[in-house]
Amino acid sequence: MNLLEYNRVTGTSNSDEKAVLKARFPKYDRATHSMVSHPESYGVELTDEAQQLLISVFGPGPGLGENPRKRKSTRSHENRRCPNRFYFRLDEKTAAGFALLMKDRGYSTVQDFVSSLITSLVEANV
Repeated sequence: MNLLEYNRVTGTSNSDEKAVLKARFPKYDRATHSMVSHPESYGVELTDEAQQLLISVFGPGPGLGENPRKRKSTRSHENRRCPNRFYFRLDEKTAAGFALLMKDRGYSTVQDFVSSLITSLVEANV
């Protein structure tokens, strides 16, 4: 979404857009409009309903119509060696025992210890 490009192409002014949006969304104000105009700085973008309202009043143009929340992720593929995440919580007594067991077996990280433990269990059942 690029509201500044839309304004330039359609010839609409900020005050006209603010008036239309404020009529439908009463809390929309100058500060919100400024944030919407600069999404790269603030991360604020118009909803689909607000975009459609502007398009219906001022006409279509570049910069509006694409839902930013439906864009494909910029990450083309998962770049982690182990992309699946699991987590759990332990009480104090069990956590202390877990830390001691991990240290006694020579593991410096929980990741290494749990990975080796799970790998051996999975291979034993397969």
